[in-house]
Parts: sequence; structure tokens; C-alpha cells
Amino acid sequence: MLERFFKYQSVLTRHKNAPFVKERERYLIHKEKEGCVQATLDRIARELFRVAKRFQGDGSNTREIKPEEIQKVANDWAQEQYQSGRAKSLKWSRKLFVR
Repeated sequence: MLERFFKYQSVLTRHKNAPFVKERERYLIHKEKEGCVQATLDRIARELFRVAKRFQGDGSNTREIKPEEIQKVANDWAQEQYQSGRAKSLKWSRKLFVR
């Protein structure tokens, strides 16, 4: 599935070696079945990669991620986006990350 999004071998390898690869691919298939167009799927694939990297803490790809952990990581993400000037508010960055 990821081969459809990343043409360069080094980029594809990086995505395949990132945490939760099966879950990310399953979600992309789900979004495709919902009718998402290729450009949207491309964006989602890139976002899922960044999100997965945030949860790789213990190196496990099979651990359960609790809602409290999602909220904490979303807060950290939103703060980084805001401080770098990529977001105008914490609220919407946090909501987008959780979604």
C-alpha cells in the first residue's frame, strides 16, 4: 500500500520501518474505501508517519495507546506547531492531531 504514496526507495523504507506500519496501512485502506482522493491519502500517509513516530517511545509496535497519552502527545505537538509559527492556536493543532 505505501508503495502508492512514496516513489523514492529511501522514503518508502523510512515509512515501512516506522512504528505501526500495518495499522497505518489499514487506516489508509479504510479512508480509500470511504472515498478519499489520492491527494488526501498522500497527506494522511505523511501525517500518520509523524504521529506514529511520536508514539514509538518503548519501541513496541503492538502496545495499547491510552487516551491520556494521546492528549499529552497532542498537547506537545500543538505547542511545537504554535511556537514554530505553523499554527495560530493550540486548540486547532491539538484537535487535528487527535483526529
